[in-house]
Amino acid sequence: MQEKRLSVTHNGFLELFCEAPQQTLTQRIVQTLEDHQLVRKLIPEGPGSLMKAISDQLYFSSLRHQEIQEKCIQHANNLINQKSIPYKLKGLKTVFEQFKQEPSNIMFDTINLELISLIFQVRIVVYSMSKELVLKSLLFNNRCSKTIQIINMSNHYDSIYSEQEISNLTQCQSILYDILSDQPLSLGKKLDQDLLNIDYEVKNNYFNRYYFYLQFLHY
Repeated sequence: MQEKRLSVTHNGFLELFCEAPQQTLTQRIVQTLEDHQLVRKLIPEGPGSLMKAISDQLYFSSLRHQEIQEKCIQHANNLINQKSIPYKLKGLKTVFEQFKQEPSNIMFDTINLELISLIFQVRIVVYSMSKELVLKSLLFNNRCSKTIQIINMSNHYDSIYSEQEISNLTQCQSILYDILSDQPLSLGKKLDQDLLNIDYEVKNNYFNRYYFYLQFLHY
């Protein structure tokens, strides 16, 4: 049932409208994450969202996703050649040729995650939502202390940050912005505030020379 209510419109007339009885699915998901002190950074829809989310977690930008995927393929090839395939990747040799051809296929998500955890020595937490909107998590390489977090939403991945991490990053970015604004380091102009926003993607060539600052901030 929808709840009917009266509302006064901008021209003073009363208007009858129906209000949805519950939040949208997206709102409920956001609320569930907030209940766990987590914030979702959206990754654009389309193929390769897993590597883009991983790239965002590792480098504070999704633009290095192809580089990460290539590292996974190379590392898988090395494991096979050196006959040192770990138990969790025991089927790798059988599917490797197909993996090389279509590494972003969702059937290889688990292989990619295992490889990333080995290459970058990170603990990966993959969140997902049950139909009842209960937050679940899957761990990769639980032995590592450095942790990155993503969420799988119907085979689309987004980047996840803790609220504390967002708070710390915001403070660090503010300090860095002040430093770079006072000393533009031959950029020729003051830096735009958007340059240091958490949702900013590194698309400007001149920013690459300051890339190490973002790596420092993220860790």
